Amino acid sequence: MVQFTRSFFSLCLIAASFAAPAKRTVAQVEADIANISNQVGALDNAIKGLPDSGLVGALAIPTEMELLGTSLNTGTSDMKATGLLDETDATTILSAVKVIVPIINAALQHLTAQASNLVNNLLGLAEIRASVDSALQKLQNSTDTFVATLAAAAPVDLTAEAISIQIAIDAAFNETIAALSEIPVRL
Repeated sequence: MVQFTRSFFSLCLIAASFAAPAKRTVAQVEADIANISNQVGALDNAIKGLPDSGLVGALAIPTEMELLGTSLNTGTSDMKATGLLDETDATTILSAVKVIVPIINAALQHLTAQASNLVNNLLGLAEIRASVDSALQKLQNSTDTFVATLAAAAPVDLTAEAISIQIAIDAAFNETIAALSEIPVRL
């Protein structure tokens, strides 16, 4: 019985070592950021299509937000699995993220601009509005977590730069959320 217990314990340790998350590379994080960039572009295009895209276009917006959120969550997981970044890698990743920030802000500004145009249109419908509001909140949370993870992985001298990115993106999210909250909801 003792031999069985020892063997079983050894097998559990071996299994646990294989179950540990795989270490990711900076190249994987950069690939994640490229995917995030593509998703941001898709979201921006969906928003720019309003109101001409009609109901189908309005329904695509929460879906695009969710896809972007999934990409951000993957990037967050991979960045956590990469561990602490050296100066060069952190600078490379921050540079790639900085390229996306204006696109994210533009997409949110487009949505904010469309909010006033769509008061009596699609975003005033309760079902679409609830879906957009929920997806927008989840997207902000995913974005905040991604940037916070980047700030935690970066060397101390680059942490402020990551935090400034988060502040800029949060300001755009807050402006959009405020604009959408002013739209009367029709049942």
